[in-house]
Amino acid sequence: MRQPGECVQRLELQRNWRLCSVRGPKKSRNACLMEASKSDHEASGNGEDKAAAVTDEEPCIGTHTERQVGTAGTQPEQTDQNGASSGGSPDTGTPLSAYGLHVPDIAERLAKALSLRSTAAGTDASTALSEQQLRLEHQAPEAPPQQQRHQHRFWSSQPVPQYNETCVTCDGPIDERPRLDPASVPEAPYPLLAGFSWCELDISAESDIQELYELLRSNYVEDDDAQFRFDYSPAFLRWALSPPGWKRVWHVGVRVSTSSKLVAFIAAVPVTMRLRDVKALAVVEVNFLCIHKRLRHKRLAPVLIREITRRAHRQGIYQAVYTAGTLLPRPLVTCRYWHRSLDARKLIECGFSRLRPRMTMKLTERLYALPEKPLHPDVMPLERRHCASARALLSQYLETHTKFHPCFSETEFEHWFLPRDDVIYSFVRVQRNTSATGTSNERVTDLISFYSLPSSVIHSSKHRTLRAAYSFYNVATSCSFQDLMQDALILAKNAGFDVFNALHLMENREVFDQLKFAPGDGELHYYVYNWRTSVLRCEENGLVML
Repeated sequence: MRQPGECVQRLELQRNWRLCSVRGPKKSRNACLMEASKSDHEASGNGEDKAAAVTDEEPCIGTHTERQVGTAGTQPEQTDQNGASSGGSPDTGTPLSAYGLHVPDIAERLAKALSLRSTAAGTDASTALSEQQLRLEHQAPEAPPQQQRHQHRFWSSQPVPQYNETCVTCDGPIDERPRLDPASVPEAPYPLLAGFSWCELDISAESDIQELYELLRSNYVEDDDAQFRFDYSPAFLRWALSPPGWKRVWHVGVRVSTSSKLVAFIAAVPVTMRLRDVKALAVVEVNFLCIHKRLRHKRLAPVLIREITRRAHRQGIYQAVYTAGTLLPRPLVTCRYWHRSLDARKLIECGFSRLRPRMTMKLTERLYALPEKPLHPDVMPLERRHCASARALLSQYLETHTKFHPCFSETEFEHWFLPRDDVIYSFVRVQRNTSATGTSNERVTDLISFYSLPSSVIHSSKHRTLRAAYSFYNVATSCSFQDLMQDALILAKNAGFDVFNALHLMENREVFDQLKFAPGDGELHYYVYNWRTSVLRCEENGLVML
């Protein structure tokens, strides 16, 4: 028999599950990219191109990202995980967010969630996102107003699609000169300001990876209120920067000549992409653009971007992919981040979330409670023996459902998906078959994966670290996608994560409402450098950038 008030509590849970606001550090990965989009006339000599002028507000880039990475901006609202790999990178990005979504029933903007300010929407009409807002997720961003376009003068001079291009008749490269005339690519690095010198980081060396870790930890990503700061571990950085085919020449740093202190960094890694009918396009992902806070006025970001582009061209790579929270010319696709609370009490105690009106801590914890065990007891960690079958499953899924995705080789799949503690978590479900001859084989039917990106909690007496899991690649064939993603939430919760984040791409959007994800109010824009094609829908995007 139900206790008095139980029905009321259940009704409150149903009405308020989305009213718990989320906040946290935003991925300011495109912070430095922002410089490149400032007006050209501010650039001065010292070896820097006029078009690469930057203001004093030079944020760290990461997309991330947000991811990424490319980061463009000093604050969480400017982040990008990847700078353009060719001569330029996005302006100032918000770490995967360009925040603007407003939920009418929420009196204030409560939070800037891990890469974007995340507002929780209610289930009723007064708090739900309007159909028009949701439709915007499927559309390419409109051209910015004339005043905003003025800030993109640099990008207007780069081989990227422009807003005034109304029709794309054929896909292909925009500028063929570097490929057709290799002599046009400078052999020597671009000049730096006096007192600084180029270097290449050896990520296999403990000293170099520790220097990079310290630079990113102190300068890479921080939220507006200085409460959270992204904390990429050395193990994560090694994983992200050393896929098969990686090149040390693409791990570019800037040091102070007198002290050898590392004060800036940008990286690229090789990727083979499918982009519509082009089945194998060799590109680089540009990421982790970061400049020391005290040097944000030195206009180093444009030089870093041009230098990583030059080095890619020298290796025969003429296209790049990158992401930014800032709207630049011109996104291939724009996706929104969604967030799911796993440890509601901790998120509230460290200031990441807040209790909503009429919601107690106990009700909030009940709202986000998950089963202790996965729905499918046979789910197991991915092992090397599963990789061939799991790769075939993922490749078939991406080819069938998306038009923009990486093409993983066997060695690349093993690198990106084999589990690593506190870095990448991968699980599979396996179907065992026995042939007439008595031999047995295993076929992977379902794949779950997410990676770890924690943040330091700066002003909390109770908690020092906020553990965030980011959805990677997930494929379901023997169960529903919703059940698979619920297992992902349970596995992340059991692994000690506090929040689970996922982008609106592939099939993800279909399960967000049922699994109590809350939409972030920021967007992550995907860009392809030196390639012209028409825009994609979110569901056609199969690229997850770190």
